[in-house]
Amino acid sequence: MSTNMKSIIEAALFASQDPLTLDKIKMLFPEQDCPSKEALLSLLEELKSDYADRGVDLIEVASGYRFQSSTKYTEFLQRLWQRKPPRYSRALFETLALVAYKQP
Repeated sequence: MSTNMKSIIEAALFASQDPLTLDKIKMLFPEQDCPSKEALLSLLEELKSDYADRGVDLIEVASGYRFQSSTKYTEFLQRLWQRKPPRYSRALFETLALVAYKQP
């Protein structure tokens, strides 16, 4: 059942938009099969070690546990979010020209 529980936790962490607290993770399981807090922490540690050599890390933040991209790949991932220089409207340039013209 441990492998199944680990898979359920893994799926929930990937599906959730927000970090999951231990209480939310416990809610995934029926009351009769609900693992203890220590068992959950053990499963989370197993997941963390499973993902140690992959592109994502399981981390604990103040609001719970979540997967995030590994910091080793930051320079590659930044290429996905290259910023384009902002486009200024003609009205903005005209306003700036007036302000510059009125300066002492």
